[in-house]
Amino acid sequence: FKLDNLSAGYSFDNLLNNKMKAHLSFTVQNVFTITKYDGLDPEVSGGIDNNFYPRPRTFMLGVNLTY
Repeated sequence: FKLDNLSAGYSFDNLLNNKMKAHLSFTVQNVFTITKYDGLDPEVSGGIDNNFYPRPRTFMLGVNLTY
């Protein structure tokens, strides 16, 4: 079982007396993998994962301001 991408966002519509809007978003890539596989990554092509760096977990934060 694998959760590869997770995204969430929220919009603020009434900032500074209705003069500004904002949208915040947060994304995580490679969240988790649940498996009985003993190696680093069960998705490696060919099934051989020696001399291989594991996929990194990446966090991204986004801010969009409109005025």
